[in-house]
Amino acid sequence: MIRIILCALVCLIVASGGAPGSDFSYASSEYALYAGGNASLGERADVSGRVGIGGNLTISTDVNVGGDLFVGGNVWSSERVTIDGWVIGGNETYIRVDNTVNGTVQSASRLYVYERAHVTGDLIGGNLVSVNSSAVIDGSTSDYAAMEHTWTEPSATFPAFSAGSTNHWPAENSTLALDPGSYRDMSAANGCTIQLRSGTYQFQNLWVKQNVRFEIDDSAGPVDVRVSGSMSIGDGTRFTVSTGSADGFELSLNNALSVGQNVQMTGHIVARGDVSVDNGFSISGSIYTESNFWSQTDLEITAEAPPPVLYVSTRGSNGNSGLSADAPLASIQKAVAMCTVPGATIYIAPGTYYESLSIGTGPGNGAVSGTGASPTRVIGDVGAEHFNANPGAVVLNGRDAFPTAISMVGVTNWSFEDIDLIGYQDYGFSIVQGSASILRSEIDVPSEYAIFANPSGDMLVQDCVLDRSESSGHGIWVVSSSALPDLSFTIERNRIHESGDRYGSSWHSLGESAREQFGSQTNLYGIVTGSQNCTNLSMTIANNIVSDTYLGVLVYSFGAGTSATVANNTALWSCYPIYVQAASNGTATVVNNIAAHSYYGLICSGRVSVPTHLEASITADMDRESRGYDPTNNVTESPRFVEPESGDFSLAWGSGGLDQGQRVSVATVDIMGTARPLDGDDDEEFLYDMGAYESDPVRDRARFVRWREISGRGDREDP
Repeated sequence: MIRIILCALVCLIVASGGAPGSDFSYASSEYALYAGGNASLGERADVSGRVGIGGNLTISTDVNVGGDLFVGGNVWSSERVTIDGWVIGGNETYIRVDNTVNGTVQSASRLYVYERAHVTGDLIGGNLVSVNSSAVIDGSTSDYAAMEHTWTEPSATFPAFSAGSTNHWPAENSTLALDPGSYRDMSAANGCTIQLRSGTYQFQNLWVKQNVRFEIDDSAGPVDVRVSGSMSIGDGTRFTVSTGSADGFELSLNNALSVGQNVQMTGHIVARGDVSVDNGFSISGSIYTESNFWSQTDLEITAEAPPPVLYVSTRGSNGNSGLSADAPLASIQKAVAMCTVPGATIYIAPGTYYESLSIGTGPGNGAVSGTGASPTRVIGDVGAEHFNANPGAVVLNGRDAFPTAISMVGVTNWSFEDIDLIGYQDYGFSIVQGSASILRSEIDVPSEYAIFANPSGDMLVQDCVLDRSESSGHGIWVVSSSALPDLSFTIERNRIHESGDRYGSSWHSLGESAREQFGSQTNLYGIVTGSQNCTNLSMTIANNIVSDTYLGVLVYSFGAGTSATVANNTALWSCYPIYVQAASNGTATVVNNIAAHSYYGLICSGRVSVPTHLEASITADMDRESRGYDPTNNVTESPRFVEPESGDFSLAWGSGGLDQGQRVSVATVDIMGTARPLDGDDDEEFLYDMGAYESDPVRDRARFVRWREISGRGDREDP
């Protein structure tokens, strides 16, 4: 069901009016074409979205409507008409020869279905229903039915019309760059070019001759043209919008509009009077009129499709539409391939899915980027809120047959939520020249990386758990190799550890690996982020726990205006628990971290400030110069973790990290989401704790035996 947006001018509410017992609901929606009076669609008209007509509608031959059709009066169709949705008629309805309706037909009065017509839904008539013997009706037929058949007609809130006193008469083939403002009349001669930039333009009358070019620059916001008197548009005129979005241009008319042949437009038309268009008119956007709409041949209205909402289940079928929880797909990849509009959403039912996902490449080559405001979301519905199923984990299982679980190439602004990854050979996530948010994912780390990103946009990795084994590779690698401005990388509240009871059993903390080549496969990294070339890159690494790695947290802040904040992380049993670098044109702040049970302590180089830091059980005795910062503010008392051998690194009573930290804006909650600061040592002072946890002496603590036990996902199927 396709719909478009009318720039918030049109409030389009359609009342519930399906057949008794139907699950079809007329929710608030928008229209590609709406006319409050009568309307005609000429031969070969193609309207890609929903159509609403307040009066009678006449449809000529070879017409296609790509959505629902609501008509307050009679519906008269000619041959070879296709309606890709429901047809709701307020009076008599005629479905003619070789018509196809992909939905139910409901008529308040008589309903006639002619030769070779095909209706995939039901036929419901408030009076007689007459069906030709050669017609095919997939559903049921009911006449003289008591039913709801009315629908609330949409209305528009028209802007104020206030013309000025200046006239413009651009000559043939001339160019006029017009500033936003109020004008009296304008008559654009043949072949001239009118340049409009973001803002509002008001005219008394606007007459456009033939082959005029309107160049509309909406880069700084929409262009709104308002005409209080009459307006006509001559043959061959073009309206082009710099961003290509219909929302970038709106034409509001207090009266009628007459459009010549072969006119092309991107934008929205909202009119009080009649709108009549000649042969070959095309618009990428929408048309709304309170009055009548008349079209000649070859009308084309291309509505901007809304982001689809798709559903996937282990009980689904790739033969389903995937557009409802009752008709889910079986394959997540199939749903990904359908994300051809920014801002799509995929809900995945609990269960295990044996597949590998390609986005922007391979079978997902047609998937497009989301936007910052409307990311494309892939959501593991662990609570089964959208499905008739039991809650449970959503797991992608590679069964050691696939190198990568989720591969993204050149696609930005996707979000992955509550999806666990097990059984992949090389990578969990691989993101190349793209960007994503990865939220609440449990990953059994493959041989290379759990999360590898060479981003071209903002990255967020949050609340993830990375389980490592002896054969696993690195944890989180978010490093841009491109010279891009104004990016942000945020890595927070994640946990990277050896699986099972292997806490503190790795040999990295003994310092033996320090003699090996830096960056070799045996020198495993927990979190690495930074860039050599980005400008104004902002990095936040906060509230993470990293244990049993060669290098726990590595951050390098190179590039003009680049900054990093490394706050309230807990790094243990590593050769290098925390290593932070900043060039002369970048900065870094390292605050409230704990480095413990490791060979080296905190090491910094360049413009790095360290207002507070806790170190304990560090083997190597490094001097101030080797550290790269003044360790005066270091706390050297024991962190006194509650139960470190079981993975509980919260601070016990008497810890040197309780209430010893500084306030920092990027860590206002701890790894569990508990608000900072609390009074951790019960002295009635509310101060920050060091490390990833904020202690609450009043709260009864649950025993954290293993992180997987408190993740809320339940058991997962092992590869």
